[in-house]
Amino acid sequence: MIPCHTTGLQQDRELFAHLGYDTDLDNMAAASTYGEIWPAAWSFMLALRSRGLGSSLTMIHLGAEPEVARLLGIPDGISQAGLIPVAYFRGEDFHPAPRRPLGEVAFHDRWGQPLTGQHR
Repeated sequence: MIPCHTTGLQQDRELFAHLGYDTDLDNMAAASTYGEIWPAAWSFMLALRSRGLGSSLTMIHLGAEPEVARLLGIPDGISQAGLIPVAYFRGEDFHPAPRRPLGEVAFHDRWGQPLTGQHR
């Protein structure tokens, strides 16, 4: 599955510049564009997992985005955001993926500040 969007990063950069933002427009455009796509992609992946299907999110094919668009008939003006391969699980154990402890990857108020009490 290839999640796509109709506005490209350049269009978002131009919009934010027009609105008078003087910050890092590349990062702002990327966050805006992909912030609209990843929640839907994540929900899709969770739905797959609940049905015994495995998936992973990758972007490596974007190095060949024009060729992929041509092969799949994706029209001009549509940008690919990633690639989610989907497959049935083969093996003996389909279990939750290993995760680092929350305290190693999430912080409270500032980077490195441990989560406390109600924030855990």
